[in-house]
Amino acid sequence: RYDAEALYFDESVRNAKRKQFESNALEIVYPAYTTTLKHLRYKALDDFKTKLGSSLNNGEGFASSCRTWTESIMLNFDIEAADASVRQANWDDASKARYKLRCDIDSHALAVCNEKLLEIATNSKVILLSVQPPSNFFSHFSSPSA
Repeated sequence: RYDAEALYFDESVRNAKRKQFESNALEIVYPAYTTTLKHLRYKALDDFKTKLGSSLNNGEGFASSCRTWTESIMLNFDIEAADASVRQANWDDASKARYKLRCDIDSHALAVCNEKLLEIATNSKVILLSVQPPSNFFSHFSSPSA
């Protein structure tokens, strides 16, 4: 429509106005774009937490589950972020959001790992404390009488 209305303008004026309109439109769209990326990031992190928890509850290994779900979630985020991108804009926010998502995923995985290690240590301690040594066990460690 702009081209039809600006048909009789000088080409340099027409191009300058087009760039100005595009710039104004991008300024209006930018907050929605960043909000969309933030939503995608939070959704991806929530998906990771859910899927990792489900895998661990099903008895799958921690490291393999983390690796599998991290790759899957990151790939899905990349696809959704590309869908949300604005072709005319040269914004680098998707890579920043991707980096933050990866940090969030790594942080959650570390927290789950620490929780699992604490659980294993606690269970091991309970088992060790419940085992009674044989009555003559300590006699082997006494110092010989002189």
